[in-house]
Formats: sequence, structure tokens, C-alpha cells
Amino acid sequence: MLAAGTLTVEGDVPLATAVEAAVAGGFAGISLWASTYLAEVAAGAEPAALRGALAEAGLVVDHVEAAIAWAGPGDPGAPYAEEAVAEQVMAAAVGLGCPLITALLFGPRDVGTDQAAEAFSSLAARAAEHGLATALEFAPGSVAPDLATALAVTGAAPTGGVLVDTFHARYGGTTTADLAAAPGDRILAVQVSDGPTERPRPYAEATRHRRLVPGEGTADLAATVAALRQAGCRVPLTVEVFSDQLAVELGPVAFARRVAAAVRPLAG
Repeated sequence: MLAAGTLTVEGDVPLATAVEAAVAGGFAGISLWASTYLAEVAAGAEPAALRGALAEAGLVVDHVEAAIAWAGPGDPGAPYAEEAVAEQVMAAAVGLGCPLITALLFGPRDVGTDQAAEAFSSLAARAAEHGLATALEFAPGSVAPDLATALAVTGAAPTGGVLVDTFHARYGGTTTADLAAAPGDRILAVQVSDGPTERPRPYAEATRHRRLVPGEGTADLAATVAALRQAGCRVPLTVEVFSDQLAVELGPVAFARRVAAAVRPLAG
């Protein structure tokens, strides 16, 4: 799977560009930001026509990103970041015929697991009303910084699970042993990218703009994927390489081909 955000420098690439790049790279599907869908609809596209274009290209949408919920006191109200509000993320998934949305939890640093679980369960229940599952992405700086916390937070939500982003797992202290011991059926999506040995700083900027192509950093991604498979996780790998430099130098099609060649050995 190709994360369409891989192709982006500023704003979103048009859906047609993401489709062209994914096909050129030989991908079976894509993941999308909700804003990509919203821009297409705002320009007059019908959801059925968008689904038809994806089907004609032989692509599925694996997941739509990213709904954000607030956990604990002091909720400033949506929107919390540049992502679309949660209801728009859900609408995009439904419109695209995608069964899964991703989520992030923001909140005070001292928020408890119970409060985080309550916030996630509420979000997942709303998504379930639309027939959608919800995968919580754990990331340093969020309410769920690691796999163990994410599993605890999502455990009470019947349609909830976890998204493993190898970049966040590595720099947030989640080990391959942690992944291998996880309940594989609770891992609903996997995003793959590489990075340097030391955690890049500033981290928030690096994660959105300075990731590396798999195999071009120092992560042992083969071991990471093997651990996930050992755990029983069978979801496809989505390559998500946010790199402004490569996106500009290569352009969407060449970039998609490069990351496809890099991730293919990992996918088996």
C-alpha cells in the first residue's frame, strides 16, 4: 500500500495523481488523508465516481487518516491540528468505501489511561455507527506514546485496534519483542519508513518532513515485520515516507516506484 501523503510536500496531491503513482509503483492500494477526498467532493466529484476510478485502477483504500480526539480535561475543541475533524474523516472513509479510519489522541501530559480509553471508545463508537473500525496510532508526544499504552487504551472498544508506524515505534521505545508479543488481531494497520540511528530533532518536524526510504536508514525493518507476522498480524504494509526533499526531486511517479522497490522485499 502507498500512503498518498508520501507524495506530498504542501497540501494534498490530487486523487488522480495518487492513483497514477500507486499504479506505476505496482501497489495494490493506497491510504489517504480525509482532506484529499474532501477537496475532490468540494470540486464537484461524486463519491461513486471516485470509488469507480479507484476500482478501475485496481486499487483499494486501506485506511483514511486521521481523526483526532481529546482525552482528559481542558479540551480546546476541534480542529486540534491540520487534520480534518473526526466526522469528516468518517465521511471520507464511507464515501471511498474504506472500512478503517486512523486516530490520534491529544490531551494533557498527565492524562490517565482510563480517560484516554474513554475518549478513544467514544470516537470508535461514533465510527462504528458508520460501519468503520478505528486504529489508534501511537506516537511520542501523544497521549498514547507506545504500543503498550495504545493496547491498553483501545482494549475496551470492540471495533478498535492499533496502527503501528515503524517510525514512531522505534523512536518511542517499542521494541521488536513488544511487537512479537502483541495480539496480532488488534493491529489493524502498519506504516513503514526508515530513519537515522538517533531520534531526529525536532521530532514533530522530522516525522512529517524528514523520514527515510526503507533500507536507507538504520532501522531493522525486516526484524520489525517478522515480529509483526510472528504476532499474527497479517495486514498489508503501507509505505509512508514523508520526505520533502525526495518528493520534490523525484515527483510522484518516480517516488512511488522508489519506495515500492524498497518495501517489496519486506512484504514478501
